[in-house]
Amino acid sequence: MLFSQIPGQQEIKQHLINTVQTGRISHARLFFGPEGVGVLPLAVAYAQYINCENKQPTDSCGQCSSCLKFEKLAHPDLHFSLPIAKTKLVDADKVVSDDFMPLWRVAFAANPFLSLEDWLDKIEVDNKQVIINVEESQRIIQKLNLKAYEAEYKILIMWLPEKMNPSAANKLLKVLEEPPDKTLFLLVSENTDSILPTILSRTQLLKIKPIEAAEIAQYLEFLHNVPASQAKSIAFLAGGSYREAQRLLNQEVDSNFPVFRQWMRDCYGNKIQDLYNWVESFSKEGRESQKSFLIYGLGVIRECVIFNHLGPNNVKLTGEELTFVTQFGRFIGNTNGPRIIAELNRACEHVERNANSKVLFFDLSLSMTELLKA
Repeated sequence: MLFSQIPGQQEIKQHLINTVQTGRISHARLFFGPEGVGVLPLAVAYAQYINCENKQPTDSCGQCSSCLKFEKLAHPDLHFSLPIAKTKLVDADKVVSDDFMPLWRVAFAANPFLSLEDWLDKIEVDNKQVIINVEESQRIIQKLNLKAYEAEYKILIMWLPEKMNPSAANKLLKVLEEPPDKTLFLLVSENTDSILPTILSRTQLLKIKPIEAAEIAQYLEFLHNVPASQAKSIAFLAGGSYREAQRLLNQEVDSNFPVFRQWMRDCYGNKIQDLYNWVESFSKEGRESQKSFLIYGLGVIRECVIFNHLGPNNVKLTGEELTFVTQFGRFIGNTNGPRIIAELNRACEHVERNANSKVLFFDLSLSMTELLKA
């Protein structure tokens, strides 16, 4: 993975490159940030740059033996630790990440910005809970105590350390604090609140922020041949997540607008029967479509807030969407605006947790009916 293959994050990329060029490589670094902003790709690109045999000022060379092996995640001194569970595809007594490496290489090659949900679909875990178990910690210790095969550094990338159970985390404390010579830990997290404080205290934290919309739009234009206007619309709705932009790219983005507009009108008009009919229909949509709709709604509400405070010149929407915001914005104030955003965010979380769609969206509709009158 090259840094140039990751949209945006120029400041972070330069910081990571500087640590290598100046010899200030931390033995344990925790990359953390929201899903889809490039936390995992940045960690992989950093690992590749560290062991590149012909480092360039701004990136790995991409051509040396080390880079070619990193590109396939097949370098003998690159190791991964992943959230896993026993599945139909891997049915060992005590599963560890090494059992899933062929699947992991395929999943990462298909999309380096993959989410946990993407990974669960890939390994077909059904409704099982994935974890990083104590057997995994034991395997990590065994591997890292071996000498490096050919690179200067042995590197372990642990994806989602928040999935470690306490036994696994405690077993790694000593090696994390005093690792073998030329051994690096790169932890990649989306929720540091769920990581044991004893793990956090032994790592150097690096926060990854959402990607600028202009950077996402640029990548969509040049990598996916998306028209500029559509790329800007998708980038705006993605909220700084390139993974979300990929999801939106595969959907009819504009179809969310008329549905959201009518939903808001029915909520404001307290049209309970119409809302019930809409919920009956919308609850049959897939989770990704429902989540996309809610994220779109969050974007519109935020634009209403911007319109009210900063005026129309600062609103990113155009056409019918802009007209709607100018009219609908007067119903979004300082009191109900944050509460509406909170309700939509809460609904997104419940969709991800497989909540009952009918109950969720009817309850959300009733809440919107009340909040729009506030």
